[in-house]
Amino acid sequence: MDENTKDKSEKAGASGPERTGGATQKSRVIDPKVIEERIRQRRRRRIIFFAAVAAVIIVAVLLALHFTGIFDRLGKRGDDGMLVSAAIRVEYTPKGTHRLGSSGDCLIISDGNGITGIDRDGKWKWNSTLSASNPAFSGHGDVLLVTDQSGKSIWAFDGSGFRWRYISEMPLICSFVSPSGSELAVVTEQENFESAVTFLNVKKDVPSERFTRRFGTYRMLAAAVSGDAAQLAASGVYYSGGSLSGTTVFMRVSDGEVYSSILTDNSVYLQLRYLDDGTLFAANSDSLRLVRKLPKVSGGDDTDREIWSRNGARTMVVDTGVVGGDLCAVAMTEANSSSGGVSSVVFYDRSGKETASLGITDSIIGMETRGNRAAVFSSDTVYLISRSGKLIGQHKLDSAISSIVFAGSGVLAADTADGIYLIEFTESR
Repeated sequence: MDENTKDKSEKAGASGPERTGGATQKSRVIDPKVIEERIRQRRRRRIIFFAAVAAVIIVAVLLALHFTGIFDRLGKRGDDGMLVSAAIRVEYTPKGTHRLGSSGDCLIISDGNGITGIDRDGKWKWNSTLSASNPAFSGHGDVLLVTDQSGKSIWAFDGSGFRWRYISEMPLICSFVSPSGSELAVVTEQENFESAVTFLNVKKDVPSERFTRRFGTYRMLAAAVSGDAAQLAASGVYYSGGSLSGTTVFMRVSDGEVYSSILTDNSVYLQLRYLDDGTLFAANSDSLRLVRKLPKVSGGDDTDREIWSRNGARTMVVDTGVVGGDLCAVAMTEANSSSGGVSSVVFYDRSGKETASLGITDSIIGMETRGNRAAVFSSDTVYLISRSGKLIGQHKLDSAISSIVFAGSGVLAADTADGIYLIEFTESR
């Protein structure tokens, strides 16, 4: 064998089969099953690692959302298609005694800093300073009145801030604005009289007096202007035979004349709710009256009757409101039942007929209405109700609720011991 042949033979032996004792032995390789198992182990380790990282991130995000107060909790959507609710905490902390109101989708807070507007995100929007020793809110639609009770000033605000101011000559008892925001009923003290009611028009943010009606026997404590601004109702008290009784008088806006009066022995109606057609619902905790005293000569459509009475039972009226302009919503609950009670929201039309009702196994504290919806609240839960009497949303908070207001068609502000929350009800996604 020459050198070239020897080299080729050695090279071939280095890479080819090795012969030992006449038998052929293969090169050493890893079993494919072992390789697959190692691959699976590496995949499992990667999955476990990434799952652990994702869990840490989710926990961190949830903790951040909780401690920064971005949301309180997400609501639930029931099987019947209830709206989804979510709450955010308002960033503003009121100073001292405070009250909530609203205009459009702007939450308005009265406190030691004056009047502050809060936007839909719970953030500061504007502030207006004012001095009122005992401010009271009243409003309708886009106008919110701040009345300095026992003082002499009334301020009007909307979602953008201050609108106008009215200064009374006499100390104020209360004030109420019409649905249009252009008419104002002001109840005041009056020298040599028990009280007086002044009617004002507001044009281009300038209030001007139309008339003042003085009452020598009646001390008026509430008032309301009809939707068509044709009549004004005022309700109050008077003494007769040593006992306190109630009265409701109706005045024509055109000239201020009293054209009808109702006397209610031993019963005072201080909640006055006008429907758009001039029908008035007058309520107190024990009674609900339907009154229609239109300022017309014929008076053929007039009526005055009690459509609900407590009659010594446990159930009492908590609050009333107007829904859609043509229904009166009445919230009722069991007296002396702070928790676990039975409540209801009942809707009445202009004839006093019950059109819908909803029972709630909870003790209702108060109610607010806007558009075609009513909202009631208990010590810890807000309930949203349609005009057909259907529960369309509810949201429970961890802190005691003292009041609520609408801050938009599907947004409610709740004042709690832990702060103010904006609760938004939306369709499920």
